[in-house]
Amino acid sequence: MADTRRRVKLYMLNEDRQWDDRGTGHVSSAYVERLRGMSLLVRSETDGSILLESKIQPDTAYQKQQETLIVWSEADNYDLALSFQEKAGCDEIWEKICQVQGKDPSVDITQDVVEESEDERFDDMPDAAPPIELPPCELSKLEEISELFASVIPSPIRREKLSVAIENEVYIKKLIDLFHMCEDLENIEGLHHLFEIFKNIFMLNKNALFEIMFSDDVIFDIVGILEYDPALSLPAKHRDYLRNQAKFKEVVPMTNFELENKIHQTYRVQYIQDVILPTPSVFEENMLSSLNSFIFFNKVEIVSMIQEDVKFLTTLFAQLTDDETDDEHRRDLVMFLKEFCTFSQTLQPPSRETFFKTLSNLGILSTIEIILGLDDEKMKAAAIDIFSYIVEFSPSMVREFIVQETQNQDDDDILINLVIEQMINDTDPELGGAMQLMGILRLLLDPENMLATANKTEKTEFLSFFYKHSMHVLTAPLFANTADEKPSRDDYQTAQLLSLILELLSFCVEHHTYHIKNYIISKDLLRRVLVLLSSRHSFLVLCALRFMRKIVGLKEEFYNRYIIKGNLFKPIINLLLRNGDRYNLLNSALIELFEFIRVEDIKTLTTHVVESFAKELEGVKYVKTFETLKLRYEQQQDRLKDRLSIEGRHAPSLVRNNRFRKDPRAVEEDEEMWFDQDDESEDWESTQPMSDLLKHKLEADLDNIQKIWEHKKGSPGSPASPGSPGSPGSPDSPSSPGRLCPTPHTSPNSSAPKAIEKTNAVTKKCHRSHRSKWLKKDILERGSIPVSFRLNDVHDKTLTSLVTGEMTGVHESSAAIFATLVAGSALKLGAGLYLYRSKLSPASRIEGYEFVGRVSELWCFPIKSFRGLQIEEGECTKFGLKWSGVTDRIRSASDLGSRTFERADKQRKLNGSRADKTLHSRDSQWRIPHPATRAHHGSHLCPGLRDNEIQLNAPGMEAISIPANPPVNAEGLRRVTVKTDTMTSLDCGDAVAEWLCRFFKREGLRLHFSAPGLDKRDSYKNLKPWPHLARPGDLMAFADNCSYNVLTKASIHLLNQRLQKPVTACNFRPNIVVEGCPAFAEDMWTTLHIGDVELRAIDHCSRCLMITVDPEKGVKDQEEEPLSTLKKFRLLEPYGPKPLFGVNYTLDKTGMIRVGDAVYAKRGSIQVLPTTAAP
Repeated sequence: MADTRRRVKLYMLNEDRQWDDRGTGHVSSAYVERLRGMSLLVRSETDGSILLESKIQPDTAYQKQQETLIVWSEADNYDLALSFQEKAGCDEIWEKICQVQGKDPSVDITQDVVEESEDERFDDMPDAAPPIELPPCELSKLEEISELFASVIPSPIRREKLSVAIENEVYIKKLIDLFHMCEDLENIEGLHHLFEIFKNIFMLNKNALFEIMFSDDVIFDIVGILEYDPALSLPAKHRDYLRNQAKFKEVVPMTNFELENKIHQTYRVQYIQDVILPTPSVFEENMLSSLNSFIFFNKVEIVSMIQEDVKFLTTLFAQLTDDETDDEHRRDLVMFLKEFCTFSQTLQPPSRETFFKTLSNLGILSTIEIILGLDDEKMKAAAIDIFSYIVEFSPSMVREFIVQETQNQDDDDILINLVIEQMINDTDPELGGAMQLMGILRLLLDPENMLATANKTEKTEFLSFFYKHSMHVLTAPLFANTADEKPSRDDYQTAQLLSLILELLSFCVEHHTYHIKNYIISKDLLRRVLVLLSSRHSFLVLCALRFMRKIVGLKEEFYNRYIIKGNLFKPIINLLLRNGDRYNLLNSALIELFEFIRVEDIKTLTTHVVESFAKELEGVKYVKTFETLKLRYEQQQDRLKDRLSIEGRHAPSLVRNNRFRKDPRAVEEDEEMWFDQDDESEDWESTQPMSDLLKHKLEADLDNIQKIWEHKKGSPGSPASPGSPGSPGSPDSPSSPGRLCPTPHTSPNSSAPKAIEKTNAVTKKCHRSHRSKWLKKDILERGSIPVSFRLNDVHDKTLTSLVTGEMTGVHESSAAIFATLVAGSALKLGAGLYLYRSKLSPASRIEGYEFVGRVSELWCFPIKSFRGLQIEEGECTKFGLKWSGVTDRIRSASDLGSRTFERADKQRKLNGSRADKTLHSRDSQWRIPHPATRAHHGSHLCPGLRDNEIQLNAPGMEAISIPANPPVNAEGLRRVTVKTDTMTSLDCGDAVAEWLCRFFKREGLRLHFSAPGLDKRDSYKNLKPWPHLARPGDLMAFADNCSYNVLTKASIHLLNQRLQKPVTACNFRPNIVVEGCPAFAEDMWTTLHIGDVELRAIDHCSRCLMITVDPEKGVKDQEEEPLSTLKKFRLLEPYGPKPLFGVNYTLDKTGMIRVGDAVYAKRGSIQVLPTTAAP
């Protein structure tokens, strides 16, 4: 059987720029004597004939796309592509190609390497290509013009030359004149040629040409030309539609004619893109990026102009809320507002914030309330869309409005309850609107996007409000439908609605631990939910089961006791038995629930299930879950018996007395609530240092100690009876107020009066009020429980010996009992205080995290591969470490057309970005050179920050300043491709470009800025070989694979032991350096918590020649150290010849980070390294 990994389809680009299928076969690489070199061979799977025999040339640019596609060009107009059936086969052939060319298989474009000769680089420079001479614009030349335009599309340089020629010779207007002539003469062939010509002009992707074609006097001619598609039997009627059928509705009179023209232009261009132009193929998907940008910035201008027109907006909202406005006009106003908000999505975050604040000041949320109260479904649907835009951008603004409006309105009229009622009463059979509203409610209830102020958290305020004023509205359909043992209504739409409510409640269980816990218990909510297990709709049954699973998954004894007390596993067991041995999703979900209880060893639930339902579960034999669960229960019982047996032999009878021992399951509910409550109950800084509940618990423990002591004193043979004078229990005893410290028994050899006097003095200090004082002072301030359990400021030796059980005259067994109970109380107190103090450290409360060290260094690199800035603190953002308004590696230098930053004889004077990244702009081809091959002058380029500006300094150069956050304008935007990713960047201007050119003695250099709001690159598309560790949404700007790099000082120290000349952290350009942990501990850190910041590991950091450059002198080490040494013990096969040092992280939770911060880590494995041994 043929190897499916190498099964491919062969494609060839034809003269019409379409990919022709040349057959399916199997590809191999072998040495071909006739071609004198390694070649790619494709043999047909039908008859074995050779479909392709192509020598792998050392200078041919091969490109790997979409993981299963290899594309290259054999000659002009002779492009080939292999489409693989499996990714593994594509990777195998790609490695062969890279092996022949001597390239790193991790790159996706083999032409973007630095070892090419100067001659090869010169051939690709724009100046090396001669200007394109356009044929005369005549009817007889239309075919020649069409062929010329089609031939230049594959070459970026020739596309650039053609664009310049078209613009300079005013060629578009000449072609339009020919169009009118052909249309008058009904010259269909000529019109078809014109269609192909203008389709290729669009593919040139030049904004300057779009400006010409979309002007008011030309755009309808362009639309007319595009009507004559050769693929259509008859011309389309796009001009008729745009002129006569597409009507512009002016809902509010516009006085700004420029705004009106911009709206018309945007609509027409959008129509051209969406309707007229043919859908680009997979090979042309980036050919219309400038058209997208043109529409994008038109929308930005429209929004900005409307936003600045205060009169227009005031009139709009006045008419929306006016009772006299008729329904049809109000509907038009709402639709306009919806489209206005849709356009706002094109704004950058700061501008969008201003936009929504403007709408908020005009009363948009109050307006939405009014619209939701109307009977018009179309208006309500539009209002929901508007509301979703607002909530997605600023949920805090909506929460603040909702909380404030309760002061003047009833619960039924507040916005959030109107939204819930709209969700409940959705008339759509599929509940599309209800699903959208459920998503909005989820955003509003998500604690992760709630803010904290100095005095109180938004989470506390809003969740308390929601559970008081709105939760009953949300759960009303659930309670109404589950009053009996079966659902009262079980139709499809009701089941759909209840499933949405349960999904939202499950979210609350997971994120609102304190508030939802109170609600579930007080309303017996889980019992009502489990009624839905009797529904005939399996999806609703699964939703109810999932709600139960969420509660069990929290592993909280408070919930477990509630489940046991209510016998709430009975409906689960009944469902399991009803389902029988059917192998379906429901069966899997049920088995997983019990498997979770077994694996997590939830003892109370294990005991309950086995003791209550063992007989019913005996017949379930098709899985081992219940047998192993019973086995786990029996093991627990055996251990309990053994422990009781040991205690029975050694513990005095007093301890076994039930009067002095409390059932561990009978913990008071209020105490459990304190231990289980989340920070959401109130900000811990605003509470007392010790809760009254904990204090009462401690006092109860101390009371038990006193009772034991008194009982022992009064037992037969004891030195004093409870009623004797001087005993703690006597009414006239001086020590009666102090319940911890009894009067000691005096021996004949002791001084009784002095001992009694000293003990009484101590006893007074042990009064309840004083106990609170020492508890707070000695434990909360010190941060730990004293080992000796001594009282603060009490140094009396008698008391100390009493607590340790060594007091003279105390019976040995009594001392043992007393010491045991004191130790137990100390452990209980320590556990409580640890939980209480864990509020100070979020990471310490997360299971699986441990303290691993502290932050010792922080580095920010304002411009990629230039010198870094060592900082004391910074803000961790999604795209990198931010300091003084500047984000790490958010800028990068590039050059025009050539593949390196300098000539070969200058290569060792630069220190820049990567050469395996090709950038395409609107006007030119931009590339970012590789750090290992750009010479090391970049180390002399020192970015500094001053007055919100980045200042560049270099030897022999005057300093130059550029804005840290320049405004984004359409002219400065460049659509760039980094590796295989496309993103938009902002050109930093001519001044800094000229400065770089002078310093590097090179023409065509530019500086790019990935401005906030512009699209970024996805990490998961660039990671090799572990892309699954990144997620869509893990974004970055110009960084190689992710936004953060972490090292440890111990790893650097261990490396230096192997080196003749030591290196520093700066050689490796990290963002965070951690100290206090073993060497290469970072290899096993899958997640880091530093303060509020959470970082997730997504890849090891593979190192290149960049680390051989001295960060201070900009000189490359001749021995290529430390790279050579790292290769001896830090290589991992999937990374090829690049050694690993440090770990790359992406950000899951933002926050501030400072030098000295504690670092908590969860251990795991990205990929086990072959060796991390010390030398």
